[in-house]
Formats: sequence, structure tokens, C-alpha cells
Amino acid sequence: GDLYKVAFFGTPMVAAEVLQDLVTVSRRPGANFEVCSVVTKPPEQDHAGAHVWRAAKKLDIAPGAILTPKSPKEASFLDCMSRIAPDLCVTAAYGGLLPQA
Repeated sequence: GDLYKVAFFGTPMVAAEVLQDLVTVSRRPGANFEVCSVVTKPPEQDHAGAHVWRAAKKLDIAPGAILTPKSPKEASFLDCMSRIAPDLCVTAAYGGLLPQA
């Protein structure tokens, strides 16, 4: 069947480790989900954000699926998340409040 789409939100080193584990499990045979997007603070805005950004690149997350909004309340970011339509969002020390859907 179809895979569940998971969006990952995180910023510091510990979040990069969670992302690594999540992607590793998603790529195992028989996994029922995929990491469809990674949301982190812009690396230039928050040095800690560079950890998740670099990890996502290293894990071959598609460049268009690595999102770095300055604020999770930005209309363009919310529109993008609507188009991605994740089934689940996993948050590990993101550092921003997400508006309710």
C-alpha cells in the first residue's frame, strides 16, 4: 500500500540524531512510512539549525523538501505544508510554535 508521509521538525544536534534514526528506519524493507519533508530553522538565523539542515542533505532528502522558514506562521510555509499534506509530524526540539491546522 501507500506509505504514510512524515514531516520532521527539528533544529539542534539531538534533533539531527532523531532525523537520522527516523530516515534509517523508513528505508528498511517493509517500512510503512517515508520522511517527506524536513523543517528546520534557517542555518544562517540559528547556528544550531545547521545540524538538521546538514543531516537532511547528507541523508539525500530532496532539496525542495528541506524547508527553512524564518517563522512557522509564514503563509508560504503553511501553503507548502498543505501541499505536502503529511500524515504525521514528528517534532524534536524544533524551537518554534506551530499554528493549529
